[in-house]
Amino acid sequence: MKLALALLVALQPLLDRAAAYVEQYKHDFALVISDEDYTQRLSGRAASRAARQRRTRAEMLFTWMAWLTVRNVLSVDRRAVADSQVRCNELLSGSVNDRYHTTTPRPPSADSSAASASLIAGSA
Repeated sequence: MKLALALLVALQPLLDRAAAYVEQYKHDFALVISDEDYTQRLSGRAASRAARQRRTRAEMLFTWMAWLTVRNVLSVDRRAVADSQVRCNELLSGSVNDRYHTTTPRPPSADSSAASASLIAGSA
């Protein structure tokens, strides 16, 4: 029992420093916005039947609001993704309309065929 208490007493400064670090991290990285240029490469047997490379350009938003990360794809293979900026702005401003809350899939537009997804939002 005395050993456990001694260990806790010895660890307390380390635990206090770790807690202070996490609090400072939350403050320093409360909002991070960046641009992303991402290249995916396909290899193996499937590469002979499909495009070997795909390139996306996106904006990334990371915030300490429940550790929310938003990835807004602007282009795929140098082709603009339709309405990507408008959708992202609506989502982040809270003015998303009913078209994003329906269970009926929307038919793809000619421009949206360039990407399988233009906005991915998730929380960790």
